[in-house]
Amino acid sequence: MKTITINLQPDVKQYEAHGREKHVDVHFRVEVKEYTRSLNDYSDEARKASKEAVAAYDAEIMALLTAEGWKPRCNIKYGPGSCPEMVKGAQFLYCHPHDISGNVLPEDVEPLAKKIAAMKSCEYRLTDIYGDIIITTSSEDESKLYYDSYTDGDVQAVMAEELATKRSNLYKDKMVALRNVVCRLAIENRRTDLDHIGSGYYRDRQPLTDFVMEHYNRLLAAGWIKEGTAADGRRIARYANKAEKKALNKKR
Repeated sequence: MKTITINLQPDVKQYEAHGREKHVDVHFRVEVKEYTRSLNDYSDEARKASKEAVAAYDAEIMALLTAEGWKPRCNIKYGPGSCPEMVKGAQFLYCHPHDISGNVLPEDVEPLAKKIAAMKSCEYRLTDIYGDIIITTSSEDESKLYYDSYTDGDVQAVMAEELATKRSNLYKDKMVALRNVVCRLAIENRRTDLDHIGSGYYRDRQPLTDFVMEHYNRLLAAGWIKEGTAADGRRIARYANKAEKKALNKKR
């Protein structure tokens, strides 16, 4: 019988910060048992026990982090459907009763894990690290991060892979291909100038879109990318085939 091994470890992504502050995407896995129980037990007793246990957990994690120099992100009263959000400089933690997650300096992860493991209001499971989060300070800084990180050749190679077709009369949906390029080149970063906390939606920000489109348009103008229009009006594109590449390289 063939044995199949499934790797449950998180996909760790590492980036060069190019002089910027670098954090890690960390998840301290914990469990407030009464909260877990209430997810399947809808009785008044279970809901009351969950509410009391989560309140104790919120108070303990906030006290722990406050003692470590953290502070609440804003003055709000936490209750059902919300969790404490704590910040320390550019660091951030969202304290859910199953997962204390956010961006933390690498050297702070182990000390925090030990303190969380000693908490009385929850049970500590493990710590998952999903890789680097780069701290950027503005739209201009985020844009520069991409130019610092990728050469023209790096981007062209990704474009070539995503737009490759087997024949010259075959094309790909332009927007789908470009979205794939964006996802492959995206660098997880947290912008300190934005109101929302965390590094979410970094794949959808304008600096990355502009970076990808600048390279796409350059390759299109140079003949490396061919465009067309599908019968339904969609824009379609493909990368140059072997003969076209040879002619372009000879011309260059």
